[in-house]
Amino acid sequence: MFKTIKKLNFILNKSHKKKILFLLFLLILTVFFDMVGLSLLYPVLSVMNDSNIEGVFNLGVIFKYLPQNINQGLNISNLLSLLLSVYVFKTIITLLSSWFETKLLANLHRDISNKLFS
Repeated sequence: MFKTIKKLNFILNKSHKKKILFLLFLLILTVFFDMVGLSLLYPVLSVMNDSNIEGVFNLGVIFKYLPQNINQGLNISNLLSLLLSVYVFKTIITLLSSWFETKLLANLHRDISNKLFS
C-alpha cells in the first residue's frame, strides 16, 4: 500500500494533488446532501399523510429560536419547498462533482501519457 502511495506521489504534481483533494471535498459534500435529502423524505411524507406537523417535528425547540411571525407560516408548502430546494442544491453539487471528476481524470490521463511518451 505504501509503495502505491509513493508511486502516486511521484507521478502526480502539486496541482493534481490539490485538485484531487478538492474532488474529495466535493464527494463528501455530495454524500452529506444525499443524507439530508433522504432524511427529509420521511417527515415530509408523514406530514402529507397526517397533516399534523407538530406530531412529526419537535417544534418547541425550533420555535424557541425563531421570531413569532415565522411560527404561523410553517405548513406543508413550506416543507415541500424546503425539500425541493435541498434536492435542487444536491443535484447541482452532484453535477459539479461529476463534471470536475471527469475533467480531472481526462487531464490526469493526458498528463501521465505525455510524461510516459516524451
